[in-house]
Amino acid sequence: MLILCNGMMRAGSTLQYNWTRMLIQKTCSGEAHGFASTYPGHTSPLTDERFLTWMRDPTRHLVKIHEAHPLIAETVGDGSLQICYIYRDIRDVAASAKHVRTWRGPALTDRLDKAIGYYEELRSVRDREPSAVLWQRYEDVTADPHRAVRDIGRFLNVPADDEMVDEIVEETSIENAQRIAAQARDSLNDHLAKLRASDPPAAASLVAEMQRGNIAWTDPTTHLNYNHISRYEGASGTWRVVLADAEAREITERYSDWLASAGYEL
Repeated sequence: MLILCNGMMRAGSTLQYNWTRMLIQKTCSGEAHGFASTYPGHTSPLTDERFLTWMRDPTRHLVKIHEAHPLIAETVGDGSLQICYIYRDIRDVAASAKHVRTWRGPALTDRLDKAIGYYEELRSVRDREPSAVLWQRYEDVTADPHRAVRDIGRFLNVPADDEMVDEIVEETSIENAQRIAAQARDSLNDHLAKLRASDPPAAASLVAEMQRGNIAWTDPTTHLNYNHISRYEGASGTWRVVLADAEAREITERYSDWLASAGYEL
């Protein structure tokens, strides 16, 4: 069976992935494969072959991905594919993407357009096969993480008692996330220092690719980025102070229909 943590970028998808990963690992009921992508040339591609192989395997295989894989629409109804999705106010997504990926202008709106597009594709899948999709909202799960973890457990039919849920929530707390991100940052700094000494052009190229969002430096288990947690610690509504006034107006206007349909105030 294949489980996709298929959340919107910068919308708690890593948190949802880690809740799901821990439920599976603590109950010895599957394997976690980390982040994958359908983008050509990605270092961990979710190819059609891998997708179908993991679906057909009785063992649970968990993957974190942001795109709506092309095979979802044709395979979701056979009971071997489950999708956990999470979304967030697109303005907070924009604010968070500016922090982590440093995207601005057209580069940012292009990513936001894609995120909304994947949302609509997966909502269509949910409407057609509601039992195969768990739909979570960032603002709700961060307000009550214990309930969110229980909801994932019920969706996956993975037994999780109160003690296990408490452990998972504690292990994925903002304090632990900050600690893991800091370790990833130290690892990146060490790597860059060595690379600058041995191959300065390669070091500059790595920094440039990271700034473009083509390469991420993450903890290999949790997939928390080295700068995953901003000084706002994932709080909702920070777009009001992170985005410039003109930028906030533009994004609100551009996605006003989506914001209204998803229940966010304009």
